[in-house]
Amino acid sequence: MGGTLDFRASPSLTNGVYDKLASVNSPYMSVTGEHRGCSDTTGSFDVKEIEFDTNNVPVSFWATFEQRCDGEVPSLTGEVPYNAHRPVILQAPGEVMGLRGQNLSFGVTATATNGGPVMLTAKGLPNGASLTDNGNNTAAFSWVPTWDQIGNTNITVYGVDTLGNVGDFAIEVVVTPQNGTFYLQAESDPDMGSNDGQTFLFTLTDAVFQTDGNNVNSADISVVDSNGTSHELFFRAPQFNQLTVGIYSNAVWEQDTGLVTVQPLLSLSGSGLDCSGAPLGGNFE
Repeated sequence: MGGTLDFRASPSLTNGVYDKLASVNSPYMSVTGEHRGCSDTTGSFDVKEIEFDTNNVPVSFWATFEQRCDGEVPSLTGEVPYNAHRPVILQAPGEVMGLRGQNLSFGVTATATNGGPVMLTAKGLPNGASLTDNGNNTAAFSWVPTWDQIGNTNITVYGVDTLGNVGDFAIEVVVTPQNGTFYLQAESDPDMGSNDGQTFLFTLTDAVFQTDGNNVNSADISVVDSNGTSHELFFRAPQFNQLTVGIYSNAVWEQDTGLVTVQPLLSLSGSGLDCSGAPLGGNFE
């Protein structure tokens, strides 16, 4: 395994942030290796330290960077220290992956070159997440992502020593849905009676998942738990078009699967949450 990182600027590469990258001209950044190469690069890099010898050969270099390859997401983030004089050194995973609804945690360790304590904080924490400073140059990240918190989140951990020197470390947190999970959150509504604000969560270990029909324009999903309680969801694209990846807005209640409508159809039944016979509006993705 190997790779090449190339950072350039004109007339000379110095300390500072470079955020208007070009594919060829200055400033320029390239990260290649492990089947990665970009024809067009965007992003930024921050040179925190660079020193040259008499032959203009770098003898120390320290930079952090974020690169987006050909406009794609997610980005590639990293840190490059070479003979660098970092006053505060942070150690943590560069990428953490977890499942929605399950606890996601990792640890952070800090070292100050002056031997003193380091205070640890974080920026960009998602809602519900926390970074707890343990008071011994370590910190603990903890987060249970909710149903709507899937995707990529970039956070930055900061360490400050007793002299005010700051170290930082970028971490990408990736949350994915758990296959075979039925999650339903009923909003607080006094009219819903006993189901006001209830949460329903079933997995493959405690429920049977079934799909009915073979039409490309709809999906009919039934979930039955071990107690026999069932929920059924029906999603259909408007005008019997093919149901594809995307957002469907202004959905109406599915009254008749043979009904042609310019709006997408949506229905949900089970646990007293039926909307049969009543107007229904909403969306699904």
